[in-house]
Amino acid sequence: MALLSISTTLIFFISITHSAHANQPTQLCPTQPSCGSATFLIRYPFWLTTTTTYCGYPGFGLHCRNPNDPPILPLPNADYFVTAIDYAAHVVILANIDAFNNKTCPHPRHNFTLDDETQLFNYTQYDQKLTFLFNCTNPFFDGFKQSPLFCMPNSFVITGDLDFFSEVSDWYLFCEDGVEVPAIRHYVSEFSMDFGEVLSRGFELGWRSPAAMDCEGCERSGDSME
Repeated sequence: MALLSISTTLIFFISITHSAHANQPTQLCPTQPSCGSATFLIRYPFWLTTTTTYCGYPGFGLHCRNPNDPPILPLPNADYFVTAIDYAAHVVILANIDAFNNKTCPHPRHNFTLDDETQLFNYTQYDQKLTFLFNCTNPFFDGFKQSPLFCMPNSFVITGDLDFFSEVSDWYLFCEDGVEVPAIRHYVSEFSMDFGEVLSRGFELGWRSPAAMDCEGCERSGDSME
């Protein structure tokens, strides 16, 4: 009888311990966290860096640095404001921080590139490229649709789907600087040459589960990543 009692107690203890551990991620991950000026929920697979890493995918941690600014997603080339998240469509909208804070005279300073190794994000069909060229001695490049950047002398923006840097490999001989960034195609048409407004509206990225992780079982159960 004593042995049976000890075994029963041990099984009960293990069961309670396992249950507490299994529920820990859900209890520690807030479902409606506040973060800066965000008007949308931040939840799995995104997570706040003030919580713990098992609240979402690696690489999806958001920073809250200023109560008046949107959340920030750090990417390999630069940090970006997160202005909206569509969880059903698996789409996040990011905005260039420099342009978001300076719509009058946008000057993006980093090329936007996706991380080919992790492949966490991908462009959507609604994105297009914008190539900013600054302080150019040659204001015209044949075969490209270009618009002046009125707030900066001898600077303009190439629009369209052609890869300018690949097509014009010696562009740096004529321009002091050049940056390629994505934008939402609809806003490029709607706001015409108001590129500050275009960039502040951001661009879309779709997301997928990290290739190195098997998140499907965890997601089906409604639990968090651990």
